[in-house]
Amino acid sequence: MTEGVNFFPGRAVAGGPRRYPVTLGGNALACRPILPYRPDPRMSANSEMAAALQGLEEELGAEGVSEVVALFLSDSLSLYEEIRAAHRSGDQSAFTRAAHSLKSTAAAVGAGSLSAACREAELLGRESRLAEASSVIPAIADELGRVRAELEGYRPAS
Repeated sequence: MTEGVNFFPGRAVAGGPRRYPVTLGGNALACRPILPYRPDPRMSANSEMAAALQGLEEELGAEGVSEVVALFLSDSLSLYEEIRAAHRSGDQSAFTRAAHSLKSTAAAVGAGSLSAACREAELLGRESRLAEASSVIPAIADELGRVRAELEGYRPAS
């Protein structure tokens, strides 16, 4: 059997790794397990985010990356509050949707640890395991505070 590529290397899954089938040209391939996100120990969170923002700046220009950062700063707190409110009320759909949105927004600015925590929350929501999400919400809050503090002082290089 041919081992496929792990297409989601950062996916954090409570309860251990999962295997997701992938088809390529009609042939089923087996993927490696999807494991929890583990940041590269040689790369600090600051340099991870700086590298992502530099890449965005090369792609979008200084104005474009400034806009992405401004959108993150304006939307991230309300998305976090949506996660908390949906968790308190037991609204699985709203919880999953808000976790997914914050995950994607965090990934766009290179906040890998925040994105991974949100990914874990999203999966718990999708799997109807909101009770277990209580342990993830504080991690999201901590990472969100750290990322926001760093991005509030962000200025494009060019």
